[in-house]
Amino acid sequence: MKKIFLLLFVSTFAFISCDESVDEEIYTGDSLTYFTNGTNGNFFVEETNDPGFKIPVGVTDKVANDRIFTVSVVNEQTTATEAEYMLDETFVIPANEHIGYINVTGFFNEIDLTGSVLAIKLESIDGSNIANFDNIYTLKLNPFCPFDVPTSFNGTAAIVGQGTVNSFTVELEPTGNLNEFTTESIWGDFVAGATGDPSYAGEYPYSGVLNIDCLGNVTFVSQEGQLPGGTGTYDEITGTLTIVLDQELFTNPFQVEVVLTPAN
Repeated sequence: MKKIFLLLFVSTFAFISCDESVDEEIYTGDSLTYFTNGTNGNFFVEETNDPGFKIPVGVTDKVANDRIFTVSVVNEQTTATEAEYMLDETFVIPANEHIGYINVTGFFNEIDLTGSVLAIKLESIDGSNIANFDNIYTLKLNPFCPFDVPTSFNGTAAIVGQGTVNSFTVELEPTGNLNEFTTESIWGDFVAGATGDPSYAGEYPYSGVLNIDCLGNVTFVSQEGQLPGGTGTYDEITGTLTIVLDQELFTNPFQVEVVLTPAN
């Protein structure tokens, strides 16, 4: 087993085949109605002229007439107040169609800056049955507050309570979601710097997804083992990101503070 020697102290590193020719299945059972495109969504509400958020609802059969379906709010799963949204109780799946839509209207000035949750349950539909799966949809309501976040940074990483370990550069790649970015490394060659062992260069880069909410709170989530992520802040005026990262590479517990300043 490898050992990682941290400067000033020693730490140990805690370190079917499938058939491609599948016949298409045709559903022949009872008519069922359910949410067809997953059961979670994010609604970023704009300040003016917001078109609303459409949630598709599907039925397994077609009929020659419109079908009315009803919904309700699941209070125990909802944190949004009634002032934050508008939701009708009835909607339509048009004649000779499989899909209808629930429309949710959000009110920008009422939504909490940290976001809130609206849980919607399918209750009934003419000539069909509500499925016992995918029948509750959880919608996160967020105010639309885009930041002009730089994508190129100069960074430093320091063990909290000690000095700077290493310097590096970081590139953020927008994901297409509001104020969300990916990066291949959030702390550069921190492990090599912390151990004084250059053979660790390029290892344990701490890649992940960075998200900034409307209050400038930063969340960093990593998919790498023993590198769970961290939280921090974004300064809209200076463009600086400050993130405190957790790590489980070293047996001695410590956190790492990363400061990213715009490169341009």
